[in-house]
Amino acid sequence: MNLKANFKNFDYYLVRWALFGAIGGLVTPVLEPQDIFWTIKGYQIISGLISGFVCAVIFTPVQNNLNKEKSKLKTWGFVILIWTAFKFAYIFLTLD
Repeated sequence: MNLKANFKNFDYYLVRWALFGAIGGLVTPVLEPQDIFWTIKGYQIISGLISGFVCAVIFTPVQNNLNKEKSKLKTWGFVILIWTAFKFAYIFLTLD
């Protein structure tokens, strides 16, 4: 398995996933008291950036190995599948 081939264009995908995650964190509502609004919002944005990084690490080899022809339909299918699976795993792992 060639690691360099699996992570071809990683920087390209990382920027997009990080932006996607940060925007997701930015638009997430804050349900806590308003005196700690910016602290919670900062955590949400940082969490979104971390989510974006993890999804980029997963997405890049999937895209490079299973979608060599770069079909937009497959690409968006992988994006939705990976993001949803990550969110479910994150929720499952952080349940109290």
